[in-house]
Amino acid sequence: MKQVEPCALCQELTDIEKETPSYMREHFIDGAGQLCEHCYEDIAQNKEWHNLL
Repeated sequence: MKQVEPCALCQELTDIEKETPSYMREHFIDGAGQLCEHCYEDIAQNKEWHNLL
């Protein structure tokens, strides 16, 4: 069974394998970590908060 990353905000499991380098990940934010698509979209819509990361 592959190990996948949980979302750093909601803890929902993502489709991103733990071994995937950060530069190849979708919905990854430096300083915050791996996010699920839903949390990433919420943050992207609130750019002021996103810029604090």
